[in-house]
Amino acid sequence: MKKILSIFMLTIFIAGTAFAGDYDLKTITPAIQKALDGRRERYGLLEQLKNEGELGEGRDGLIDNLTGDAEADAVAKAENRDRDIIYKAIVQQNDLPETEIHTVRRVFAETQRSKAKPGQMIQLETGAWVKK
Repeated sequence: MKKILSIFMLTIFIAGTAFAGDYDLKTITPAIQKALDGRRERYGLLEQLKNEGELGEGRDGLIDNLTGDAEADAVAKAENRDRDIIYKAIVQQNDLPETEIHTVRRVFAETQRSKAKPGQMIQLETGAWVKK
């Protein structure tokens, strides 16, 4: 069952997100399912806005609105809300201290940077924004 959940998570996280060590989601609660569904539903628009340079992958594992556009802001807020639900669940389900959410976010950010397409904006660990 754990292997099926891991494969499911890789599929849902479309961009190939990996988590630190052996940490993963052990149970898909209704709140987690809703967050995963939201991410899947907005994936196309999120990628479009990233390709247009309106959104970028932040060093904290969250999406940043780089232009102030209202539509981009709404997409970023929704995506970040769903990512936070998933990050918190990973911490809770793996019996990690709450402070480890920063580690989960950092690992997610590293993966998102590596999976970003050429031309998309990513934030380096230094805080600098660069076009990949």
